[in-house]
Amino acid sequence: MDSGGFTELSTHGRWRTSPRQYADEINRWKDNGNLVAAVTQDLMCEPFILHKTGLTIEERSPMRLSIPSSMFYACERGVALLQLVTRSKQRITL
Repeated sequence: MDSGGFTELSTHGRWRTSPRQYADEINRWKDNGNLVAAVTQDLMCEPFILHKTGLTIEERSPMRLSIPSSMFYACERGVALLQLVTRSKQRITL
């Protein structure tokens, strides 16, 4: 399951869904289908996204590397959490 981060941040400049709400949505999909993995709520580093969010690279980096504890609620229900990591201009999934 994709968090919709690119659309959410490029359109609104912030997350309108809390990590707990997103975890609840993951669990809803898990309980009603075959969901096995979900991507954490991402914080992109493209210049126009940084401009929209008002964050610098230095400000967003610690936020990006931490997964809110509420997301582990989804993991406890059997959903693997994937976090995207940006290296140079290449995006990889861990």
